[in-house]
Amino acid sequence: MAGSTGGFAELFGAVVAEGPERVALACGARRWTYAELDAWTGRWAAWLRSRGLRAGDRVALLLPRSPEWVAAVVAAAKAGVVFVPVDPAYPPARREQMLADAGASLVLGTEPAPGVVDLRSADFAAELAAVAPARPWP
Repeated sequence: MAGSTGGFAELFGAVVAEGPERVALACGARRWTYAELDAWTGRWAAWLRSRGLRAGDRVALLLPRSPEWVAAVVAAAKAGVVFVPVDPAYPPARREQMLADAGASLVLGTEPAPGVVDLRSADFAAELAAVAPARPWP
């Protein structure tokens, strides 16, 4: 990893290779190893591509600080898309303005809402299960 000039996805992959069983993410009592986070985010990256997103497209993350937020950021990097963080705690008018300005092709969230993919829904889980994990774009 020393001296690497690669992007975030490449650097993340190097960290995974150095210690796949080390804890990468913790939230409450739940822990994810680098290997688990890599597998989770690889599947999400493949799902983003299956939705037609390409390098440079924007994905809005209407997510609180959470494991899903971390996974979405890593998955966006692996898929080559740009993530636009939008704090769901902002007042509704501010969120709407940010989403309109972002030009996002997709909005990910953890609450059901029109135009938002609910990451905790059964529909999302089924779509995610249907895609094979992906590696970062070259």
